[in-house]
Amino acid sequence: MAEKTSLLSKRIPVPKALERFFGQDLARVRRAAFVVGVMEGVAISRYEILQSDLSFGPLLTALGFVAANTIASLVLWMLFGSIINRFLERKDWVFRLAFAIWAAVVVLGRYLLDDRTVGWGWYCWLAGIALIYVAPLDRTGKLWSPLNLALELIAVVLVTGFSLVGRVPDYSYPFWETVSLLGTSGVIAVVAYAAMVRVQPVLVLAVALYLCLGFLPAATNQKLDKPNVLFVLVDTLRQDHTSPYDDQVRSPAIEQLAARGTNFTDAVTVIPKTTSSVASIFTARYPIHHGVRTLYSRLGPEQSTMAEVLFSKGYRTAAFVNNAWLSRGRGFDQGFEQFHDHYRVEGAFGPFKYISWLVLFDQLLTERIEGFHGQTWARELTDAALDYIAEARDDSWFAYVHYFEPHWPYFPPEELAARYGAPKDGKCIVNYNDQFGVDRGLMIFQNYLPERENEAARRLYKGECDDNLSEVGRLLDGLDELGLTDDTIVVFTADHGHSLGEHDYYFHHGEFLYDVSVKVPLIISWPGHLPAGAEVERQARTIDIAPTIYQLAGVAPTDRLDGASLVGLANGEDQRDREAFLESDVGMFPANNRRALGGIAGKLRALRTSTHKLVLKPTHKGSRFELYDLAADPDETENLAASAAHAELIEKLKRRLLGYFPKRELKMLTHMGSGMVPSTQVPDMDPNELEMLRNLGYIQ
Repeated sequence: MAEKTSLLSKRIPVPKALERFFGQDLARVRRAAFVVGVMEGVAISRYEILQSDLSFGPLLTALGFVAANTIASLVLWMLFGSIINRFLERKDWVFRLAFAIWAAVVVLGRYLLDDRTVGWGWYCWLAGIALIYVAPLDRTGKLWSPLNLALELIAVVLVTGFSLVGRVPDYSYPFWETVSLLGTSGVIAVVAYAAMVRVQPVLVLAVALYLCLGFLPAATNQKLDKPNVLFVLVDTLRQDHTSPYDDQVRSPAIEQLAARGTNFTDAVTVIPKTTSSVASIFTARYPIHHGVRTLYSRLGPEQSTMAEVLFSKGYRTAAFVNNAWLSRGRGFDQGFEQFHDHYRVEGAFGPFKYISWLVLFDQLLTERIEGFHGQTWARELTDAALDYIAEARDDSWFAYVHYFEPHWPYFPPEELAARYGAPKDGKCIVNYNDQFGVDRGLMIFQNYLPERENEAARRLYKGECDDNLSEVGRLLDGLDELGLTDDTIVVFTADHGHSLGEHDYYFHHGEFLYDVSVKVPLIISWPGHLPAGAEVERQARTIDIAPTIYQLAGVAPTDRLDGASLVGLANGEDQRDREAFLESDVGMFPANNRRALGGIAGKLRALRTSTHKLVLKPTHKGSRFELYDLAADPDETENLAASAAHAELIEKLKRRLLGYFPKRELKMLTHMGSGMVPSTQVPDMDPNELEMLRNLGYIQ
């Protein structure tokens, strides 16, 4: 296609003043900007709609977004080109310089944001730059023009892909799902450009978006005669850092919830790591059964989740999740009509926050857009959840709200840091160990820091808990204001606890099975249906939450569950001792010299009852055991495994513990004493996942 015969210039006119400065490169800049606008617009629209139910309104919004982004990209590209052309006296390489400036904008914006871009995104950017500079120079339209056009458009698509990858979708997505989303959007943008020669632009955009998205009708669930379900989970929240579990901590919102609900004072997670714990909560199954055995595991589609069960019974379902390990694409979105992850709830500029030029503009001037670092968006999460509840109030709904803030590193608001006597800016070695040259693994397992530094970190953690619980209070207040409290089952809990130095294990969780990491708050409220202000001292497990909701909502699960409803326990009708089979995460720190084996083989396992805990630690010479009397020694300071007086109890608990093991793992442990040592290698992971592990302090 010759430059001078391109009909794109006829379809999208520009002011004469700009045309004067562009010269021959005007059409090239136009078509590049058009492809950028359509590709970004389609990709972002698809991503936004992917996470919410698609109806006529969102579809129109998506079309409007594509159009607006196309116009904005056109203006910027023309501005780049016109400025260059003016100062360089219309040299033939104006377009390439404009391209280089735009590519620099993409990189600078991502760099200033300190945003995460998957590794292969950089290759896209480099390939795009290379292509634009090896494209044929001939512009007569006789020989090289078709190839020139093709290479230019591919280069534009590749660099645009860089501006989106890692954010649309976020970095936790599987590789091929990302390629599918961005690649399809790039193809649509190029096809839309080609079709511009003969078809009206609006029609091209509408058809392209229709083919891309398909027509999905809005949800048609009718009002059920069933209670709503609000499931609130605070990541990494110790039970003793919220009232009414500890008299020294005041959490008015949680105290009020406990006053109108049932408080299970001896509740435990079955594994102190987020993905495995949440998978167990949502499937009501142990990790050995649902398969999520490590932090970086994905939940398989064959597993039936609480969201899927409730959705199949007519519930509207939505998740608001501020944890990258639970993002859409990792299996935890099963059953949710809407899935708001950490990027979606970050409210600055709406979906425009994904665009390269806006990211740079924001970082230079306003700094409203934040890259993911785990310590943001609790307020936005609450706002998004309340907006959804208000919109869905006439239906039966299930909302899952997952806060993240108490997780390391600890950066509470300054006023809360001051309240607890912590550094206002979060400046302690625990938070900035890399800047102080402190190995994080050694800090966790062989902590040699001055006690003032460790105490500062504990105070900062307490401020984080306080801040997050105030957001839970705002969420519950919003439920009251909407008049939905009496019609809503409210569950408040945590995925696991956190060790702050107990047992010489500092500011981490998952590698051991002590109660500071295993015990969690658990309060379930439904006025008129569960005892108000009741405290249940018998052990409850997080795998019991889903069966409890099923019974209260009158919903029958389809799969076999390991958990059992807590309704009978709450009403005093069930007096059975619910034992819990616990397992740790795999070891990920070489500095942990208390774990003999790596991988699944090296996991600690335990059987916990209301009175005792038996812990099994595999070694290459056989298994070692620890026994704790939780009633007499709640801090687990005295190991009774060598006590002859407890030999009979140990054998009894050991038989029950080994009964939970899959046959393959039991055989593996049996052979260890014979010298058969299983592999301790952690499976290869995506570079993205490794980067997430590093940023959240799970590996060096």
